[in-house]
Parts: sequence; C-alpha cells; structure tokens
Amino acid sequence: MVSTIQEVRQLFTQDLLDMLQFVQEGNNVVIQPRQYLGSETFAKIASIVRIAGGEYLSAGKASHFRIPLGISQQQQQQKETFEPKVYRKEKVVVMRISKGVMVCTTYWKDKNVLLHTIQKMQRGNDGKVILDHNQKPLWVKTTTRIPMLLAQQYVMELSKLINDFTTKNDVPQRG
Repeated sequence: MVSTIQEVRQLFTQDLLDMLQFVQEGNNVVIQPRQYLGSETFAKIASIVRIAGGEYLSAGKASHFRIPLGISQQQQQQKETFEPKVYRKEKVVVMRISKGVMVCTTYWKDKNVLLHTIQKMQRGNDGKVILDHNQKPLWVKTTTRIPMLLAQQYVMELSKLINDFTTKNDVPQRG
C-alpha cells in the first residue's frame, strides 16, 4: 500500500506520468488525465490503480482514478480474514472477489446472452461504506451482455489458460 503521493507517482512510467495530473485530497491521491487516453492506455492506468488498491470513478468530465493512502491496522486485519468464494444462488453464479467486490453472472433467455455484472460497494474518503436512504450499502455496477457463443469460447480459452498455469507451472505474463 502506498502512503505518499510520491509513491503513487513512482508506480507509473514517465510516458504515463506526462498524461496524468496527481492531486492529494485527504487520504487519497486523485489522478486525472490531462488528455484523451485511449482504451489501451486507460487499461494500463486502471490496472496500476487497482493493484495499488484504488478505483476508477466515472463522473463525466469529473471522472478520475483514486488511490487511498496508507491502510489502518484494522482494515489490514479485515482484508486478511476475508475468504473469496464462488457459489450459486438460484440461477446466478456469484464470485466474491474481495470485501465489497463481487461478480454475478446469469442467463437472459429472451436474448440468449449471459449478463455479467461487476459490482463494488461505494466507500467514502474515510473508507466507510456509503449507505442509501434505506441504510443499505450503495453499489456501483457495470453489466455486460455476452452472447452465448462468445461466452462458450471465452470459458474454453480461460480453461486452457488455467490448465497451462497449473500443469506447466507457467508464470502468467501480462499481455
């Protein structure tokens, strides 16, 4: 976990640094693009931010990346005790990836597609979960429709990839 804005900047290559503006706001570093990033550059930056424990907040022209600084001992203990898992809840396959992050996949018969939803609990600058008017956690969700043929191809390729890593002791390379 990074604890200073300088440590956050060190995560990025010089070419990416030139495209970004870094500002410390409370216990977070807010990263905003200086120019249009394009999908490949955006993906690189998003990956670095996620690895550092941050996230992307989509808000039109105010969209930005945010990386929290430091981590409390209590938060560290909570992270250590969380167990990711995959389970089925009626007609939905759920994968709890981390505390407050899950992926849900279900079949939409009328359109013959899988609905693949990634959802994350919203947290304030203080790290506390933001609640809606019913005092339930507020989630940010992104749903993708995946045609069945494409989903089958994806699962087959993913299975091959997993098999390669587990049987050949290959170390995954970022691509």
